[in-house]
Amino acid sequence: MNKQLFKSLFVVSTLAFSLFSCQNESLDAENIELAPSALNHELVMKSIYAESETISLSKNTTVGVTDRNPSTFANSLINAVRQAGNGGTVQLEAGNYYSDRTITLPAGIKTTIKGRGKFETKIFLTKNPGPTPGFININANGTAFTELLVDAQNKMQYGACAINTNGKSDIYLYNVGLVNASIGTGTSDNGKGLTPAGLTAIACSFYNCDHGINFNRQYSQTPAPWVKKVTISACWFGGTQAAGVSIDCGNDGIDGVVFRRGLPGAAEATVTVTNMDGMEIKNSTFEKASKYNIAIAKAWNIKIFNNTLKGNTGSILYGEAINLEHETHNIIIEDNKIYNEGLSNQNHSYISILTFRDYGNSPLLENGCRDITIRRNEFKGDCKSGIAGEYAQRITINNNTFSNPRPTIRGINFYVQSSNIWHWSNGVDNTASIVN
Repeated sequence: MNKQLFKSLFVVSTLAFSLFSCQNESLDAENIELAPSALNHELVMKSIYAESETISLSKNTTVGVTDRNPSTFANSLINAVRQAGNGGTVQLEAGNYYSDRTITLPAGIKTTIKGRGKFETKIFLTKNPGPTPGFININANGTAFTELLVDAQNKMQYGACAINTNGKSDIYLYNVGLVNASIGTGTSDNGKGLTPAGLTAIACSFYNCDHGINFNRQYSQTPAPWVKKVTISACWFGGTQAAGVSIDCGNDGIDGVVFRRGLPGAAEATVTVTNMDGMEIKNSTFEKASKYNIAIAKAWNIKIFNNTLKGNTGSILYGEAINLEHETHNIIIEDNKIYNEGLSNQNHSYISILTFRDYGNSPLLENGCRDITIRRNEFKGDCKSGIAGEYAQRITINNNTFSNPRPTIRGINFYVQSSNIWHWSNGVDNTASIVN
């Protein structure tokens, strides 16, 4: 599972989105407007979450920040966190704030950083800060961001986050926009492989982020056998993106590749598949991505439901709306709308259930996926295969709908040592290439 990018904001144009150049220092952010699809997304989010899943803000000290000077804003925000203290709130009024450096929040001070609305309060990075894991780097468990937008303007190197969870737990993002960064939030690609344990993202928008939400255990890092529940709800992923949500708990090359098995940590990595504690991805919209809307590897105990996933752009040869691989198991995919349309017989799928091929190694049964349930989803699109897999075991596919246009090859297609593929009431040809 690799990576790509999220540019400046939604600009209404008579033809399409007009993307700001990452060299444009004179961004007229005051005049940014929402594109129609984003407006619809806002209405959906408000209707779903009018009565539930809202953040409980601190009733302790509130400190305001009014500094809009790029050279001093970072220090002003950091000092406000210190003044608000543990459990306090830092309030940013509507308008644009600029920083010419990255912002690392004070250690151990749990605060809520609050704006006046996702498209009313905006924080922009104005200069390339050099190597960094993120534009805003969290430094305390329980930190919350609400009602604001963070735009890195593509000033950081590949693999950096707009908001870097930095290994801290119970991070809460409500109605936050993350724009123009390699990664919106989660784990930066810096070799540390820190876990976003307990991360909750509700009503957030990810635009022009190569990976919107990313958990990527990097090479040589200690395997994580368990991660506190992550919740992604009523979010929107769009713009230029490789993947909306990427969860890869074994991205180090030492597990499953024969010639790497003598490396330190390989034996432990081989037997560790991360329990995601009932992680939920729900009620969200994923626009087309170059690779995947959702990708999961070396993880289990995840539920994906009530989402709309629009699949692949077709710009890369292979891709799926949902990609499961490398020993992923105990996954439930239900009540989603998966529309991988406009591909005209290209080598794409709605859902793939695969082994481990990241380093060009041969697929092995031990690296296959198992115990996957796919039910009550609506599929539509003219890609080659619908639900496809290799070295897969105990896959239940039932009560799904395949609407026109349908896959050009097979709706359900398992091969190469797949076994116990149970399928019924799907409205597709049950004599398709199923290996039991």
